[in-house]
Amino acid sequence: MRYRDISHKNPAPGVQLPAFVVSEYDGGNLLLYSHGSFDIWCVYYAIRLDRPARYIGKRAGASYPLRLDTIQVNEMTGTQTDFTGNLLPSITLEYDSRVNKYSFDAPEDVKYMQEIRDLATKYGQDRVWNSFLTIYDSIPQERGVRINRRMTETVTSVASQYPMETGLRLTLDCLLCAMIAENNRLRKYGSSYDTKLGKKVKALGIHQAIYETQLSIRQVADYSKDKSWKWISKECRNRDILTPDFS
Repeated sequence: MRYRDISHKNPAPGVQLPAFVVSEYDGGNLLLYSHGSFDIWCVYYAIRLDRPARYIGKRAGASYPLRLDTIQVNEMTGTQTDFTGNLLPSITLEYDSRVNKYSFDAPEDVKYMQEIRDLATKYGQDRVWNSFLTIYDSIPQERGVRINRRMTETVTSVASQYPMETGLRLTLDCLLCAMIAENNRLRKYGSSYDTKLGKKVKALGIHQAIYETQLSIRQVADYSKDKSWKWISKECRNRDILTPDFS
């Protein structure tokens, strides 16, 4: 069974959760989707705890990006869950015939929005906005969108244009995953509603993070909170984010 076909299960202490690995980084850290308190598209950053004394890099014969179209379900066993933000304290994850221990963190909007704002301050607002749009446009505006190799290769290509920013690929991978999660806010995945806006929600936030510097990042992250989808859609149009809404 593929990850996207699994029904949502609300995490509980000791429960086994399916995980979908999106990216692997030097040192063995992973970015993945797994179950959150509302749906199956919660993004986690898994930091490997039991890495060997000398990590040689990617496995011989391994390719990046990973086999995103064909990867099968892998189980991770949680010890305790706290979905105000983190999965605590560590998890044993079996992935690609390897079993390792990881600490898990759920990256928050404010973190990657701040990193994008800092990038725009350093390299220019229009340059960073256009870099974001390259990733944004790689995601089709459709419900239930499937992440694929082309999308992650786009992230790698954009990150390579900022060679001094060593953590940028992780930031952009998180943003890619967050936008896909917005397109996949569907009842069949555990959400309480079927999205009308999809990835546009994140585009609005990134636009504000880059250009509306009079707002704090927390204000940006909370700007659309408890607002109707029609109100958010209008705010997007006011900023020339013209991606169609879902019917």
